[in-house]
Amino acid sequence: MGTKKTSKALFIAAAMAVVVIVAFSVLPIAKYFQPTQPSTASGTLSILLTDPPNLPANVTNVYLSFSSIMIHNTQAGDNKSGWYTVGGSGTIELTSVINLSKVIAVSKVQAGEYNLIRFNISYVLVTYNGKNYTASTPSNSLTVVIHPKLEVEDGSLAAAIVDVSPTVLNTGNASSPRFILLPAAHASPVPKGEVSEDMKIEGKKIDLRVHAWWKEIQESFSTNISITSASISSSNLSVTVKNTGNVSTRLGLVIVTPALVLPTSHNEHGEDHEVPLLFHSAVFLVEKNGSLLPVYKLLSFKNINSDEPYKDMDRVVSLFGYNLSSGQSVTLSYTGPVILFPPEPLAESIPISPLVITGSEYKITVIGSGSIASTTVKASSSTSTKVVSFYIVTSSIHDERLFILFVNTGTETISSYMLTFSNGSNLTGTLNVAPGSLGTIMRTLSFQLPQNTSSVQIKLTLISSIGMSSSETIQAQVRG
Repeated sequence: MGTKKTSKALFIAAAMAVVVIVAFSVLPIAKYFQPTQPSTASGTLSILLTDPPNLPANVTNVYLSFSSIMIHNTQAGDNKSGWYTVGGSGTIELTSVINLSKVIAVSKVQAGEYNLIRFNISYVLVTYNGKNYTASTPSNSLTVVIHPKLEVEDGSLAAAIVDVSPTVLNTGNASSPRFILLPAAHASPVPKGEVSEDMKIEGKKIDLRVHAWWKEIQESFSTNISITSASISSSNLSVTVKNTGNVSTRLGLVIVTPALVLPTSHNEHGEDHEVPLLFHSAVFLVEKNGSLLPVYKLLSFKNINSDEPYKDMDRVVSLFGYNLSSGQSVTLSYTGPVILFPPEPLAESIPISPLVITGSEYKITVIGSGSIASTTVKASSSTSTKVVSFYIVTSSIHDERLFILFVNTGTETISSYMLTFSNGSNLTGTLNVAPGSLGTIMRTLSFQLPQNTSSVQIKLTLISSIGMSSSETIQAQVRG
């Protein structure tokens, strides 16, 4: 198996496992609303949708197909009952409703108060370099809190606007892209005096820039974050994030990418907002205590050749995410090898190095629910402590020939190895793998494998040129 193919397959599987937990935050805009008692009569409800997306380079369109738009009546007492269907299926191009809203559903509903909107996501298409690609989503259903509660009065027209702020991630590379859409959203009632007849026309687009109420809703639901300080080396990462918005946000991902290969993109406010490519990046999940966990540490290598996401990864990543309150700051940190994976160049001028290079510039991006912030820093030198460590990319046995691919994540050159098998057999050999480089071990087994063996347990010991060593027990998969 070639290094490039193996590295790419692993990274795709890793990146496809990445999920940002959708968090909905609320802040009252009480001056517009005076709640009344629920009525058994009916009124007309209109659902509007708008969208400010965070997109990677060369993505021009995002088509979201939805179905089964439902709204929840607060009289139900719980979120399992009290749901009413208000719309069917449709497709919206999300980049076409920036500063605009589109009416996606109009329906007669029972008069009363409503607190939730829910709809199914049928599929997502992303236009990248003029070609459409299917994007995956963490969930096929999106439930959005309406705050303050939406009141529908007898014989009147009421409207709610859903502000979806997704982040689109490219987990592949420039020539073979793969996309994930990570949604975040909140919803608000349109103030009673601002509901217009145009909102009764399904498919109608409404310019939000001319409405003061929309500006105030945006300010009340601001989810901005900023990076106040950051540092990086080949053995540690630290980034301090402040929530400069008005509502809480859930920090989910930190991405480190070489700054030299990143294109420049700015939003309408002149801020750098582009989502970095995950290929040849160090990707971290944010833990509940603010520490960072490299995505590669969650991998099981038994499905190394599969592009499918791991079946239990949704359950694993649901445990991650740091809730950052408005006005608060947190320092997200990691100590260990900062590995840019896969270890392949994006351009001929970029050296092949899976580890951060001292003196080079790196872009650090933090992604939260509906928020994103980036900064560029120069990598500092790492500790001078001599360390032997390595990271196994893959290991397999085919036709009784063993193949091991690893990254030297320590500070010392690896000069030799020892393989100790569970049956007591040993194999030794020489290497010359510098820090930050890929190493390979290919050996024919000195014994015959029993029939129907699916894996072989091996203790791998790597030894440096000054005699230091590090060991790890691995399971080499036997392939037909």
